[in-house]
Amino acid sequence: MAGWWEKLAFLFGREGGEELPSPPSNGKSGGIVLFRLKGYEEVVGVADALKRSRPAIVNLEEAGADLPRISAFLAGVVYALEGEMHRLAPGVFLLTPSGMSLKMAGEEELRGSQSHPD
Repeated sequence: MAGWWEKLAFLFGREGGEELPSPPSNGKSGGIVLFRLKGYEEVVGVADALKRSRPAIVNLEEAGADLPRISAFLAGVVYALEGEMHRLAPGVFLLTPSGMSLKMAGEEELRGSQSHPD
């Protein structure tokens, strides 16, 4: 049975680690970048995407023993860049850069699990 990550990749016709196109919403171009992290050494790519104001979907299901270290690093990056972290499913997160908010159709703007005072 295909996991959540495979279903998402299939839905967008992409393999893991590729970019999903999205329309510019706040004057910044680019798409959502998918990451499936298996070790701490792969985490820098996520930070680089956020630094370039690109949202990222990060799958940590295969992170193994590095999971606490990866989670702490990503939380620090999100905090330093004043972004947000949203849990999509167990082990799968949407990380958004500063100035980008998550909205669901018919609902108010969602606040990330990690928000920052202005």
